[in-house]
Order: sequence, then C-alpha cells, then structure tokens
Amino acid sequence: MQWRSRRRPKDTTMQKAEECEHYTAEKAKEGKDTTVGKLGELKDSAAGAAKKAMDYLTGKKEETKQEVEETAESAKQKAVETKESAKQKAQETKESAKQKAEKAKQKAQETKESAEQKAQETKEATKEKLSESEDGS
Repeated sequence: MQWRSRRRPKDTTMQKAEECEHYTAEKAKEGKDTTVGKLGELKDSAAGAAKKAMDYLTGKKEETKQEVEETAESAKQKAVETKESAKQKAQETKESAKQKAEKAKQKAQETKESAEQKAQETKEATKEKLSESEDGS
C-alpha cells in the first residue's frame, strides 16, 4: 500500500503536468492564432496604406503632368503672341520710317525749291543793281 500511496501523487502530478501541457498548448495555439490574425490585420493595413500612398502619388503625378502641360501651352501661346506683337511692331516701325523718309524727302524738295527761288531772286536783284549802276555811270 505504501507503493500505491506513492504512486498516487505521481499520477496526480502526471495528470496535472498533462493538464498544464494541454493548457499551455491551447494557449500557445490561441496566441499563435491571435498573432496570425494581428499580422493579417497589419498586412492588410500596410497594404491599404501603400495603396493610399500610391493613389496619392499617382494623383500628384497626374496633377503635375497636367500643370506642366498647361504651363507649356501657356508658354507656347505667349511665344506666339510675342512673335505676332514683334511682327506688328516691326511693320509699324517700317511704316513710320517710310513716312518720315517721305516727309524728309518732301522737305528737302521744298528747301531746294525755296533755295532756287531765293537764288533766282538774288540773281535778278543783282542784275537790276548792275543795270542801274551801268545806267547811272
């Protein structure tokens, strides 16, 4: 009987050890399941954040591309306007220079005619004085 009495605590200890082992295994399995679940959630969260970031960057890329296209179009339009403005200004300057040259030519002609007329008058006045001097001598 002594042998049996010793055996019982050993059986009880073994039984308790088995219970602890099952309990530990179950808790470990629950921990593993929880960890796997949390990792899945983190993975989904990270994937969602990455997708949001990519969507944001893609949107910014498209927005930037559109802004560049608009800026290029604006610059092109300004270049065309500047070219046309310069062309018009050159034409106006050419016309103005032509008119000034025509006026200068006309003024020169008037001055020439006036000088010729004065020269003719002076010549005639000189002839008259010479003729008067000859008559009076």
